[in-house]
Amino acid sequence: MDLHENVTFEPTMAKQGSMKTASQLRVSASVSRLHHQRSQSQMKQALQQHAQAKRDHLNVLLLGTGACGKSTIMKQMKILYRDGFSKDETAEGVLLCRSNLLSTIHTLVNWCLTTGHHFDKAETRKELQDHEKIIMEHTDDGPPEIGEIIAKMWEHSVGIKEAFRQLTVEGTTLMDSAKYFLDKAEDVFKADFVPTHEDILFTRKVTKGLHLTKFAMDGNKVHMIDVGGQRGERSKWMAAFDHCTAIMFVAAISDYNLRPEEEMEEVLDAGRRSSARNSKSSNKSKTRLDESLDVFEAIANLSFFKEVPIFLFLNKMDLFEEKIARIDMSIYSPGYKGGFDAKAAVKYIKSRFSRRTKNRNAELYIHTTTAINTQSVEFVWKAARDVLLEDKLGKF
Repeated sequence: MDLHENVTFEPTMAKQGSMKTASQLRVSASVSRLHHQRSQSQMKQALQQHAQAKRDHLNVLLLGTGACGKSTIMKQMKILYRDGFSKDETAEGVLLCRSNLLSTIHTLVNWCLTTGHHFDKAETRKELQDHEKIIMEHTDDGPPEIGEIIAKMWEHSVGIKEAFRQLTVEGTTLMDSAKYFLDKAEDVFKADFVPTHEDILFTRKVTKGLHLTKFAMDGNKVHMIDVGGQRGERSKWMAAFDHCTAIMFVAAISDYNLRPEEEMEEVLDAGRRSSARNSKSSNKSKTRLDESLDVFEAIANLSFFKEVPIFLFLNKMDLFEEKIARIDMSIYSPGYKGGFDAKAAVKYIKSRFSRRTKNRNAELYIHTTTAINTQSVEFVWKAARDVLLEDKLGKF
């Protein structure tokens, strides 16, 4: 019996006007006791089954804001514990690789057309527009010729490279995987293209709703639930909170200079971009990392999570180490005084998250990782696993 089912036990009633003998009353009382015993037995059995289910598997809730890398970690669990991806997931990977690449080149071409940067010195603005027209006709897929056009533009275009440089510095509209797929443009659009595990890890797809992945880990069953991180999806998180064994909260540490995804404007005017770069006033709004801190605080301090361990994964360390060497975090976090020192910056960010937890009985465990790196995820997940199994043995 499922504890979530509404079960009603109705007592046996005598018909109106009927008279019972002493013997009948004794039988009726015996039947009533039998019904009561059965109902008690059923409820006891349901509770036992529920308790057994909690002992049988670990419920891990995967939370975080949009584009933090949660779903990439979920993909890594499939690689590590489920022999990779199914045929359907691989087929979807083909389309995602192509649509992600097309989204990137659309952004770069639009920047060139808006700012007046030509395809290269030998070609005219009209020729760039011709390329753009062909590309814009395809949003999700296309023939091999599309890959050839993109590869040519990426290799030879002064304007496209400048667009990539500017947008990477500003960190506004490009996916983290932009360069990865631009470098593979021709291969991605080949008719016989089959994505590797790495290709699928680099793809981006907005998570909507709740997604459950089940796998076995050293003889233990794990149910990992990934829920959408965008603001519109967070109202659905409560449905996944029941019987949570642990929370894995993912925050993109490299997002210290980026505005929240939902607030990001595709600002293509060169003058406005130049003004934004030269004015610190544009940094007064909250960054994505600030938003992660706020959401983390709200989750960590919920009363029914006081006893639930939280594993904070500070993700995208590869991007962070490259970025912190050239973009001072103090511009966006005035309290930071460590300059371009990556270790000092990580320490500061860890302390910001730690200070957001209040009145918790369970521990907060903080790890740095790079979700697209299988070995990195395996290392931090094993550390989390050891804590969970130790906690499980202690309770049961």
